[in-house]
Amino acid sequence: MGVAASNDNGREDLRVLQARFHPDGRTDAFAVVGRIVCRGPWAVLELDPDFERRIPACCSGATIITNLRYLTIMSRPNPFENLRTVETPHWSFVSPESDT
Repeated sequence: MGVAASNDNGREDLRVLQARFHPDGRTDAFAVVGRIVCRGPWAVLELDPDFERRIPACCSGATIITNLRYLTIMSRPNPFENLRTVETPHWSFVSPESDT
């Protein structure tokens, strides 16, 4: 009995989170900074190239990115689970399919 050919490149275990920055600390007002692609302990940050246009002028895009990178690194070894439970008024991480 032979084994059926498949193109198993491991993508089925990729999970994605949308990174939302809340400049005023309000849950209903946010700018999407990018997305974080998670696979096991690894997380890759994909920035939205024009996110800086959607944040207030008083916010520094470089500082926002630095904070997001820090949170992403500190979320290891389970970035998908740990980022969703971050307790800060300025960040939230949700699945793109989610309405919350």
